[in-house]
Amino acid sequence: MRGQHLLRRTPSLARGGIRPLPRQPFPKGPNNNASVPQTASNAVRSKSSAPAPPSLFQLFLERYNAALNKRPLFIKASAASVIFFASDSGTQRIMEPEKDFDLARAGSGAAFGVVATAWLHYWWGFLEVAVGKRLPTSTHRLSNTLAKVFLDQAIGAPMYIYTYFVITNFLQDWNATAKKTTKNATDLLDKTCHKAALMLPPTMMRHWTLWPAVHTFNFYYMPFRTLFWSDGVDT
Repeated sequence: MRGQHLLRRTPSLARGGIRPLPRQPFPKGPNNNASVPQTASNAVRSKSSAPAPPSLFQLFLERYNAALNKRPLFIKASAASVIFFASDSGTQRIMEPEKDFDLARAGSGAAFGVVATAWLHYWWGFLEVAVGKRLPTSTHRLSNTLAKVFLDQAIGAPMYIYTYFVITNFLQDWNATAKKTTKNATDLLDKTCHKAALMLPPTMMRHWTLWPAVHTFNFYYMPFRTLFWSDGVDT
């Protein structure tokens, strides 16, 4: 009787089971998620997932783009002058290693870089607006690119190369002229323009074998404000 009385008072025992203890929840973290104990593998994983510091080239591009947005024409002209000067200096070193360095020649290239950059800045800006009105890049990107390449290669490229011949040859010959008078400058300019006109047709034929494809890539993928690439490949 005493045993039956105990079973009546403890129904959980009467069913042959033991009532389990209530389950305690994990303490919540600051993000209201269950906090996971920190282990050595978790620590290593968190360190490995940290972003790597930017490289010097990435830092250079970030600063260049920031300066380009602030002063586009000045930065483009400065970059072009440096690139043209370095390009001509390297050409002299490779093609004519036995000769002394011609500073006037490299300087004339740098001067043309400034002039050419100003021309390309406004010319390509005009193409961007004029072609963009008829063939918006949002709906006719390929047609827009091909139209700009055609106009650039038919009008812009011949003027660019002709001006290059005139400026560089004039400055080099003028530097070697003993008597720098107005008459000598006029005669030298006429001679230089005639020489540039003779050099232009064969140069354009070689130019059109490569640069239309380069500028198709340039106009299709590169934004108008970025001329660093164009300066590099044109040199």
